[in-house]
Amino acid sequence: MNINLSLKKGLAYATIDSHGLDPDSYKVFITHSFSNITQIIPHPKGDSFSSSMGVFLAGKNDTVCLFTQPPGLIKWRKKHSNPKINILELNPRLGPKNIKGYPYGSINNALIETSIVHSKIIKAKKQPVLITTFSDQKTRKKANSAGLNMIQSADPILVNSKILFHKLSKKFKYKTCSAYIVQKEKDIELVVKMLPDSKYGAWVKSDGSGGDTVVYVSKITKNSIKSAIKEIHYTILDSLRDTGLTDAEKGRIIKTKSLIPNSGIVVESDVRNYGEVIINGSNIVSTNKNGKIELLGLYSQITNNGAFCGSRNLFDDSDLQQFLLDKKISQKQILELLKENAHSVAKAMLNLDYFGIHGQDFFVVYTSNNELKIFNTEINARISNSGVAHMAAMKVGVSHFLMLNIRKKNGYCNTLDDFKKMATFGSVDYLNNPPQDGAIWPMAFKAMWKKVKDDHVLIEPSEFVRVLILGDNSQTIDEISKKLNTRCDFV
Repeated sequence: MNINLSLKKGLAYATIDSHGLDPDSYKVFITHSFSNITQIIPHPKGDSFSSSMGVFLAGKNDTVCLFTQPPGLIKWRKKHSNPKINILELNPRLGPKNIKGYPYGSINNALIETSIVHSKIIKAKKQPVLITTFSDQKTRKKANSAGLNMIQSADPILVNSKILFHKLSKKFKYKTCSAYIVQKEKDIELVVKMLPDSKYGAWVKSDGSGGDTVVYVSKITKNSIKSAIKEIHYTILDSLRDTGLTDAEKGRIIKTKSLIPNSGIVVESDVRNYGEVIINGSNIVSTNKNGKIELLGLYSQITNNGAFCGSRNLFDDSDLQQFLLDKKISQKQILELLKENAHSVAKAMLNLDYFGIHGQDFFVVYTSNNELKIFNTEINARISNSGVAHMAAMKVGVSHFLMLNIRKKNGYCNTLDDFKKMATFGSVDYLNNPPQDGAIWPMAFKAMWKKVKDDHVLIEPSEFVRVLILGDNSQTIDEISKKLNTRCDFV
């Protein structure tokens, strides 16, 4: 599946265009952000990990803003990714007691603060605009006051809400697993009655984007659900301790004496209760102000106990191909089913005035009646990590990719040299190998760095890296991933 012409010019171009505006009228600053005030977990390390993926989103002459990268990585990226972009590297902000979370760890806050102090950064003949993966009202207000226009105006709390997603399913005719909302502790008893115990149990989820507060329960009982909610409760409180949010701001997420977050909890039946899971999938979809909907990419998700570990092109999934062969179902048939479903879900996004690229997560199930059914699980109101990987592959002219979160088995992976050693097998240096012949690229290092004058200083080491395996066919990618797995765990 091909990414459309608009997105080929970069995420900012596609986003501005989707709002009915002229992309050529703006000087673009772009960030890959996650840490913001609307997230139920505003990530304890801020954007130190995710900001580096902004380089794959930038179009020609865009300025991508990211936190300090490992030594040599910026030069390598400019050579191998897209040499026609500008990169503004900013040191990560640390709060009292070295707090790394929001608001200190927000790449958007860092950019806005820098542009206020150094106004020449955003000075241009064209109107400066900030395009980001996670926008929120507080960031918009700050950006506008600093002279950075923000056109993304959809309410991030609504468009990322798992609860609202379920509520809108009937109106927009897309299927979800049976689910019930817990707003108070007494609601748990009702959920147990409405979701009778079943073979594969259920998932207990807080609202908002991401899977950090998702807990599986194998049996649907009052005690199991309450225990899962307690786990979510403590995860949220632990995360909030690593932020600079005020008590009032924390109270808008979860009250001090409340077990349940203010937005509620979703208890959702496991999809396996409806049949055999054929696809654990996701996509990216474009919606624009004129009501146009376009499916841009389809991916097979790799998960471990519900946590996202990576993804690849959907039809590179060997299990899916074998299923289609066994059941004599054509790729075209399943593609039409997925397109119809994507359009139904996208109509809900248009209803919430969301324009631009978003991702949808779903399962395709083969029922006992020999039917294929799609069960949707959530919307991510941003370009997904899979979509970022797809854009990176597209920019270097390859049609296949495998994105993985990895943990180096022996020692840290802090530098580009560490990565090169890990990605070299025999005489083949996959870091610098032509992507068409098979390559291993770093998407994001978890190690944190800062610059002191011209020197790089390591703030925090890590063995974790997000990698992108590229190639002209899925067989090459599978061979490379097997080699990499001898040195890394896929997590």
